[in-house]
Formats: sequence, C-alpha cells, structure tokens
Amino acid sequence: MNAFLSGPFNRLDRRVFEAMLPYFTERFGNAASLNHVFGWAAQDACDRAREQVAVSIGAHATREIVFTGSGAEAALLAVKGVADAYASRGRHIVSAAPSESPADMACRHLENDGYRISRLGLDGCGRLDPDRVRAALQDKTVLITLPLACDELGVEQPIAEISSIARATGTLLHVDGGALLDRISVDVRQQAIDLLSMDATALCGPSGTGALYIRGRAPRVTLSSLIDGGGQERGFRSGTLNVPGIVGMGAAFAIVLAERETEMDRLRRLTAILTNGVAADAVTLVTEKDRCPGVAALAFSGMDHRLLVERMTQMENGEPVSAHVAPLSQQTSQACGQTSGITVVFSRYAVETDAVRLSDVLRATTQTLRAGTAVATRN
Repeated sequence: MNAFLSGPFNRLDRRVFEAMLPYFTERFGNAASLNHVFGWAAQDACDRAREQVAVSIGAHATREIVFTGSGAEAALLAVKGVADAYASRGRHIVSAAPSESPADMACRHLENDGYRISRLGLDGCGRLDPDRVRAALQDKTVLITLPLACDELGVEQPIAEISSIARATGTLLHVDGGALLDRISVDVRQQAIDLLSMDATALCGPSGTGALYIRGRAPRVTLSSLIDGGGQERGFRSGTLNVPGIVGMGAAFAIVLAERETEMDRLRRLTAILTNGVAADAVTLVTEKDRCPGVAALAFSGMDHRLLVERMTQMENGEPVSAHVAPLSQQTSQACGQTSGITVVFSRYAVETDAVRLSDVLRATTQTLRAGTAVATRN
C-alpha cells in the first residue's frame, strides 16, 4: 500500500533540504552557546527561521514563535499549558478537535484531572457552527480549541467568527494548523488567534519539527511549560534546539508564502480532473468553492470504502502517485450523511497524470468490487 497511500507526511522539499544541509555538516553549533562563533551562527539561523514563520502567519513579533519537536507537541503545549496556567480562572474547555488528535488527547488527559470538556462536532459540510461554540461557553471556560480545517473534507473553519466570540467572553482560542496549513492563508492578528500549533511536515518541511505561536500582546498569553530544563524558547520548551530542523521549517514557510497562489491554482486543476473523472460513479461531498485546493472527499454508492482503498493498491501498476488516499472516519462520514467515503489529498509533487491515473484506478476498482458483489449475490 505504498503508492496511493502515501500517508499524511509530505516528502521533504529539495530546497528545504539544501537550506538544512550546512547545519548538519558545517555550522553545527549549539544555539544556546553564545561564547563562540559556531553558537552565534546557530542562533542567527534560528532567529531567521523564527522570522520566516512569524511573517508567514502575520505574527506581531518573532519572539511569539516557540519551536517544538512536532506539531503534536505544540498542540499539547497549547492545551495543557493554558489549562494549567489559567486553572484559577476556570477548568472548562470547549473542543472541536478531531478524535484521537493531539489536542483531543490533551483534553482527555485534562478530563482525568477534573477538567470539564464540551466537545463539538462538525456539520454535514465539515464546518463548525459558531453558534454552537457560543452556546457551549460557560463562566469558567478558559479555552476553545479547534482545527484550522477539517483535514478529511478540506473545509476551512470560520476562525474569525469564532475568535470574535472568544474575545467577547475573554476566552483564549487555540487553532491547530493540521495538515492543510500550506493551503490556507493565516493571519493571527487579523483572525485574533491566541495560539496556533504548526507542524513542518504540512509544508514539505522536516519531520520532528514544529512550532507554537503564542500571542504576546492584547492579550499576552501565559502558558505553563511541559518540559523543564535549560530554559530555552523563553522557558516554554526547554532542550537544545534542533537547528537543522528549525532552519528547514523556516525555509518551508518562506517557500509556501512565496508560491501559495500559483500552487493553489495548480492543485485546483488536479482536483477538477479527479472529480470530473469519477463524476459518473461518485458523489463529491464538498463543493469546490467550500474546500481547500487539492482536497476531494468522495462517496461511491454501495461501496465499502475501506475495502476500496485496500484494493486500489492491488490494481495499480506500482508507479507512485503524489496523493494521499484514505477512508473517511466514521464520524466525518456520518456528518456528511454517508455510511463511508474516501478523502484524496494531492501533494505539492502531484501532476496531471497522477490525477488522471488515480481517477482511472478508482473507476476500475469500484467496477471490480461491484462485479464481485453482483456475482456473490446471484450465488
């Protein structure tokens, strides 16, 4: 299952790798060792990367960016860090985090410690209703946590509307950038986001590298740290900085910022090729105007979509396709009024022939499965 099921991780961009390489082999200093030239060079490199990330998301200051070991760690730091730091104000959190996501796991942990979690689902279009968020808030609510988008359907959440509700009630807002951060323009100041967790792999950056935006003013957000030690990253995340990974994350953000508009147009064309190619057999669950470029959620009637995904890799010819194909979760399928479905996400490396071949394999696989079902029914 190695061709169509390429997984949620993107291959490292060659340009990102080239930016990282000197910090593996030549500029190998510790960014916290400021008594020699190697340390200065490492610190300067991390400062440049911090600025690249900050500029990409509209942060007010570079110091608002805290580097972590992954996007998952950043989300955990946001949720657990706020819960602990603001416990005297209240112990209630409103969560729209997907089941089993890092933010959801953090909420489960807090629940065991006596916090109350109000969980909100998405509507049939993959959207979180702001009115449901407003209704869930209580006097003791300290945090709202939600994803930037429903990754399975490619639907961006109404962040600005929800942040307005949060501001009116003095509640902090955490947004998890998730897997579609490269496809959505984020401005943390305009959208009034208090915390934004990010993973470098979402932008074809290095694995094992993440970051958390922590608002530094109006309001200044306070967090309790998860990792104590040397006090790096303003005490929010102790530990020797992963200089090559941080450099790579900065480069990945800079590339996406420079190329997003052109890349999104290209991904829209690929998605159109796919959806048009399977239009006779499948229902597209979210319209083009309501979804991120390069994402398509499809449902084939009378089909076991998990079996469909498994059989696809048995029918293709072994040539890799730069797309992630997976069954929709039961929760998302039900929200869309379906028993099951699949999600397709084209990567930066996908080309038109990938979209054509993927639609061909989908049609062939569904026809084979339906023919087998018909034979079994007759027998």
